[in-house]
Amino acid sequence: MCWQTALPTALGTVLATIAGIGLGAALLKASSKPVHIDWFAVAAVAGGSAAVIALALLLTLPVLWRLLRSDALRFE
Repeated sequence: MCWQTALPTALGTVLATIAGIGLGAALLKASSKPVHIDWFAVAAVAGGSAAVIALALLLTLPVLWRLLRSDALRFE
């Protein structure tokens, strides 16, 4: 169950990081400024976003487990 959240989250975080660094570097090059990547800030933002998603997943797991019990499932 958790991998269905973890895989898209990790993929989205990696793609967003690559796109953000690429666009930031392109804008700095266009304005003739030196390109310097603050890896600590990049890791902090990526880690913070992963932590928020993990927290949301952990908070919704009890409800999900209750709804997936056999007596909670509806059938006709």
